[in-house]
Amino acid sequence: NYLNEGETITHELQVLSSFLDDRLNMTAGVFSSEETIDFGLSYSLFGDPATRLAVPRYGVELQVPDTLRALQEVRLAGQVLGTAGEPAAGYRGEALIQAFDSTARSSVDSILIMQPGSPLFRGRAPIVDGRFAATFRLPRDITYKGNQARISAFVSSAAEPAGSGYVEGIALAGTNADVELDVTGPEIAIGVRGQADFASGDLVPASPVITVAIADSSGINVTGETGHHVTLSVGDATTAVTHAFVSDPGTYRRGRLSYQIPELEPGEHGISIRAWDNFNNSATAAVSLRVGDPAAPAFSDLLFHPNPLRGESGHFTFNLFNPAAVARINVFSLSGRLIDRLEVVPAAGYNQLQWRPAGLANGAYLFSLEVESDDRGRRRKKEEGVLQILR
Repeated sequence: NYLNEGETITHELQVLSSFLDDRLNMTAGVFSSEETIDFGLSYSLFGDPATRLAVPRYGVELQVPDTLRALQEVRLAGQVLGTAGEPAAGYRGEALIQAFDSTARSSVDSILIMQPGSPLFRGRAPIVDGRFAATFRLPRDITYKGNQARISAFVSSAAEPAGSGYVEGIALAGTNADVELDVTGPEIAIGVRGQADFASGDLVPASPVITVAIADSSGINVTGETGHHVTLSVGDATTAVTHAFVSDPGTYRRGRLSYQIPELEPGEHGISIRAWDNFNNSATAAVSLRVGDPAAPAFSDLLFHPNPLRGESGHFTFNLFNPAAVARINVFSLSGRLIDRLEVVPAAGYNQLQWRPAGLANGAYLFSLEVESDDRGRRRKKEEGVLQILR
């Protein structure tokens, strides 16, 4: 994104309007002024003002109610607009929708400022033919009688430019009267990225990424108000992770978050997640994580069964003590020529890999297991064995 000779900046120069009271032209990459500039105040601008900013090129038109109430189920619709403001009828992608509480006056060192409102909802919706729709429930924690709530949408597509739009000045008035009471907290399931069958007490990397699925018929409270955060507790340390939660596409009743836990010492660690629904009912889920000792053997009990092999296939088995990025089993002839290779991402604990020796003659073969880990630096550990084929 560079300017050619004679080309002028249009959209990008709008960014400088808060700094300069004069119009600037650019020709051959050199700024010039049509008249003398009186700054009044001095400013220092760092960076290249000719660089294109990452401003979404497309727009979004939102249709939302002009008044919202606590615990109300809100329905909105959106239309993606092209660069000239025309409907982008063929647009396909995803919209990130966010709703915010009313802004509030605040004071910092006796200076009055407008404090942005807390998040009320954050979720995704599919875009088909340039249109999308979403439904969400407002939490009980809102600024009653506020009149500066805001709803925004950011749209993205693999084939077309990104876009954004918002509606502000939305009034917040009271509590929705037609709502069914909810007295049950959310359902919470904790997993570990890369371990689809994770169960409490399983081995994990020293710095695992936990995945948390949270569901509730009334939606999840993401306001981050005091006492109503989504929190992660590791031992005695508690961290707010509300910001990481996003509702699943097409629904406000369930969503998920991912969070990388700082490096843990070898041993067993208890972690828990606490979350609140929009009625301020809470629930907690807990699991145990086990971190292996890097000084301990990476694996043991490498075997091939049955040995000797008399049928069409057999199995390599081993027990893995520490999480690993990859496990390779190599089969060699007695002369050292590589015959076959199996490569998998192993699971902590017992592992079994099927092997079909196609077209091999009867006799003895060497095999080896090599386990490679990227945890705390790349490490490799290797063990060897002998198998026989008698068919």
